[in-house]
Order: sequence, then C-alpha cells, then structure tokens
Amino acid sequence: MQQTFFPFERVAKTVGVDKQPEPEVKKDEQVKVAEKVAETEREEKKKGAIVSGQFAVINNPCFAATSEEAQDEMYAYIREGNTDGIMRMMVRYDIFKLPKGTGVNVVKRGFTTAVVEVVNTGEVGIVPVEFLSHPDDEQVVGVSKGADVTKPSASASSHQANKNTGNNQVSSVEQYFRDLKTYAGKGQLKGVSVKIGDTQDKVTAKYKEPLDTTYFNGGDWHVYLSFVIIFNKNEEEETNKIVALAIDKDNIKKKHADLTFAQIKKILGKPFEEAHDEDSGEGDNEWRLDYKSGSYILSFRAYTEKGKIKGIYVYKYNPNSRPA
Repeated sequence: MQQTFFPFERVAKTVGVDKQPEPEVKKDEQVKVAEKVAETEREEKKKGAIVSGQFAVINNPCFAATSEEAQDEMYAYIREGNTDGIMRMMVRYDIFKLPKGTGVNVVKRGFTTAVVEVVNTGEVGIVPVEFLSHPDDEQVVGVSKGADVTKPSASASSHQANKNTGNNQVSSVEQYFRDLKTYAGKGQLKGVSVKIGDTQDKVTAKYKEPLDTTYFNGGDWHVYLSFVIIFNKNEEEETNKIVALAIDKDNIKKKHADLTFAQIKKILGKPFEEAHDEDSGEGDNEWRLDYKSGSYILSFRAYTEKGKIKGIYVYKYNPNSRPA
C-alpha cells in the first residue's frame, strides 16, 4: 500500500463528524476570563492548592472525561443513576477510570475541574479539582513497574524540579511531544494501547466499535474519539492490520495549544525530512515534517509551511513508499 494519508477534514466530512463552528467570543471577554483564571491560580498556589503544571495524585477513585461534552453527559447519567449509560460511555472511551493514587500531570487547572495527563499511560481527561492532592498527601500508584510508588515518575519529578529551580524549559507540551517520538519508535501513539501491526480483532476487543469508518486509498480509517486507526488488508493472512495511527487537529488543540513546524523543531530538533507534498488532484496538498524514531516515522502535517499542525501520524518507515 502506498502510504498516502489524507487531510482529516476530508475524513471528517466522509464519516459525518464535522463540528459546527464555535460561537465567536470577543477578545476583551477572553482576556477577562484569562486574567480571572490566572488570578485564581495565584491565590490557590499561595494556599498550597494544586495548580497548572504541577504533579498530583488522585485522592479518590473517579472517572475522567475525554471532553467537556462527555463530562456533561456523565454527570447527567450519574444524577439519573443510569449505570447503563455510564457503561456505554466507557465502551466508547468517552470516560475512563482513575484509581485512587494514580499519578497525573495537571495540564490546565480551572475553577472546578482540571485537565490532567496520566503519567503511566499518557491518557488525557477532565476531573474535578477536589480529587487532586499533592504527592506528599497520597501514595502514588501506577507510575511505572518497579518505581517507588510514593514518588512521581522520573519525567514528572524532573518537571517538578524544573519548576522548583525556576527552569520551565521542560513544559508539559514539550514533554508530550518528546514522549510522542519515544512511543513512535515502538510503533505506538501515546495514549493508545494498540500498536502498528496489531490486528483489527485486537483493536475491537480493546476499544469495541469505532465512532465511524471510511475507506481511503487502500486503507480502512476507524475514527475514535481522540485518535484514528488506519488498517490495511493483509491478503496472505486475510486479516486487517494496523498500518498507521493518527491524531487530528481538534484533539491536538484539546491536549495543548495550536503548534507550528517551527515550534515542533524547537522541541524535537532537526527533522529527518521536511517536504511539500503537491496536490495530486485529490485535495491532499500539504506540508509534512517527519522524524524517524527506530524503524518508524512520526509525521506532522500542515496546510502551509508556517501553518498550524493539523494532523500527526505514526507509521512504518519505508524508503520505497513515501507519503504522497
């Protein structure tokens, strides 16, 4: 199969998951909200509360929602006592469980909720701030096999050390993209527990049915809430196997900020290849920034050389079959 991966907008239109444009918010209102959040964080930090950028632990078992919409739906089911609805959300991976003692990095702290990244798995979700405690107050579990469970992981410790010394060079954004490259070297996408070469049966057993599917250029695209899995039929074994894993621009924006190639280069250094793939008549005109990790490629896509990242792919490196 020629590795031609199309812009996510085309996939979204095909499978019917296009989002309506969000209502425009006036800049002065955005500034006021940002200032209020910053002021609250300063006050909370003085009180010793958990704030953005800190390592924390879950002090009570809870569910993490993968979007604000999922959070609202989950609360509605909880109020109704609808356990079947909660189970359906877990099957769809709209929510996932966080046991007591789970180590997390606080990506963004709000008034009542926080976006957190699970240290051991890379999963990102929204939890109530009341379920977050300092690591000194709770035992940390699930950080890594053989690790001292009373302390955060090495990456979280180094992040906290940087904060303590005033060196903020290793931010959660930087760490996330460095981890992406590390995971890519194993044929994996951070936060996704299947890898390139796994069968469709294994994916179905883990994630059940996708939100939707479509077919492009010899591959089956299975669209999930926070990632996309691309399969290619293996004629010899008569089975579908994963040939690529991907993240679309909406989920990139949810996890972090809008990033450009220049910012990625600052984090990951010189790329293996940077190229402009010309329009082949299919509407797939785009720029790509490729990093080789082991025998795999971590590829970033944008519409222009200086544009924002709109897609991230991981796939097997093949010098004879380049993305078109």
